[in-house]
Amino acid sequence: MRVLARVTEVICSEVDAVLTLSLRDGLDRVVEFLFWYDFDAHEVINGDGVVVYGAVSSWRLTRRDLYLEYSARSAARLGFPRLHHLRLDLSDEQFAEVRAALVEIIGVECHVIED
Repeated sequence: MRVLARVTEVICSEVDAVLTLSLRDGLDRVVEFLFWYDFDAHEVINGDGVVVYGAVSSWRLTRRDLYLEYSARSAARLGFPRLHHLRLDLSDEQFAEVRAALVEIIGVECHVIED
């Protein structure tokens, strides 16, 4: 079963060749992504601070819904369902920032972007 999480805030920054995208519901971290340019690799961090390397196997962004697919092992470690559904309640500017960052960070073959 998919669990719908709400995202109302975005923090995106790049420091020392690491791109960070934090998706939040108010002050609470829903999920955070780090992309290490030097290693061409991403990490996913859950709200409790658990970090999993290369956790996202595919993703899809349709209108205001983001679907992240994790391997069974990654999902279990993060405490997320294998298909993680996030509703992006964001401004158009924030939405564009999230879309651009995800293309840069995850960059796996299986992504589809629809407007």
